[in-house]
Formats: sequence, C-alpha cells, structure tokens
Amino acid sequence: MALRFEKTQSRIYPAYLSVGGYSIALAPEGVTALKRHLQVDEDSFFEALLAQVGINHYLKEMIANAIAGENDKSSLAKRVREELATL
Repeated sequence: MALRFEKTQSRIYPAYLSVGGYSIALAPEGVTALKRHLQVDEDSFFEALLAQVGINHYLKEMIANAIAGENDKSSLAKRVREELATL
C-alpha cells in the first residue's frame, strides 16, 4: 500500500496524505506540525505521523499497515520526508 504526500492548490487543505487509494486532507497546521519531525529518527517520524494524521483507529491502522508493508522503511521514511519538505 503506497504512502505519499501530495500538494494541492487549496488554502484550507494544502496537502493530502495518500494511503493506498485513500487521501487524508491535511490542514496547514498539520503540515507544520509534521515538518517539526523531519529531523528525528525514522521510528519517531512514523510515530509522529500516526499521532498527527491518524485521527481515528481506522486511519491509524491504515497508515500503520502501509508502513509495515514496506520492505525498506528507511527508503520510505526518506521519500515521505522529502515529499513533506516540499509542501
């Protein structure tokens, strides 16, 4: 299941976190909060991602499954952080 950030043209929700075929809208405050975790280790980054975006059990489980499904978590963390940095 793919996990990626996508930039939008909306001021209300300037980005989405896409998990598989599902997109989670992110408010500007959410993007800013996540950017504070760009420099932490990958486990802490993923924990922050789950805490910030996983606003309910279903979303947390979906995001956690996408992370767990990746063979190379370091590459996933690097790619997702790079996407987040451009938002």
